[in-house]
Amino acid sequence: MDATSSELTLPADPDPIHTDQSTLDPVWEEVREQKAKILAGLPSKVKSLEGMVHVVEQPALEVERPRLRRKNSAEFGLSPDGKMLVATFDMTDVGKQDMHVSFKADKVIVTWRKVRIVEKQEDGGLVRERREKQYSQIIPLAEGTSFKEVRAARSGNCLVVTYPNLRCVRVNTADDSASVFSSGETDFDTCVTPTGTLFQVIDELMIQKT
Repeated sequence: MDATSSELTLPADPDPIHTDQSTLDPVWEEVREQKAKILAGLPSKVKSLEGMVHVVEQPALEVERPRLRRKNSAEFGLSPDGKMLVATFDMTDVGKQDMHVSFKADKVIVTWRKVRIVEKQEDGGLVRERREKQYSQIIPLAEGTSFKEVRAARSGNCLVVTYPNLRCVRVNTADDSASVFSSGETDFDTCVTPTGTLFQVIDELMIQKT
């Protein structure tokens, strides 16, 4: 080699290694079998998570339930003759335009709304917040009750709804046969007592007819 030469002679590139894929397949197959055996001996993730849920017990959170105000519920009573039911609603601070009574085929729906203005300090200023709550009450009606038989009127701070008593039997006063639940003009002349039944009243009417 020339002493004045600074170039290095690099070795020639080695021949590439050729692998036979068929010789590696048994090795990979054995690895997969070993891995499958190991995983089979371990508990499943789902079971392990369920175990954690049962072991780690968190204290029950007390959820504050909305308090039902008695004044927002209807109070039910009977008319002096027992033929009509009376539902009284406390409508304190409820405007006439914020209450509504609707009649359906088999029920009366009473809805009302309460609006309250709340003042509070926020960011150095006075903020007024309008809070609104909706309420509703469904009153079931006796079969065949007509619109004219339901009355709703406001008395002071109360809304009074009167409607036929479910225990009363409709008797057609214009018909001597005293047909039960007739579709004509009716009066509530016969009421079922708490100890009586509708069938007993019908039997009595049939006896009177004969």
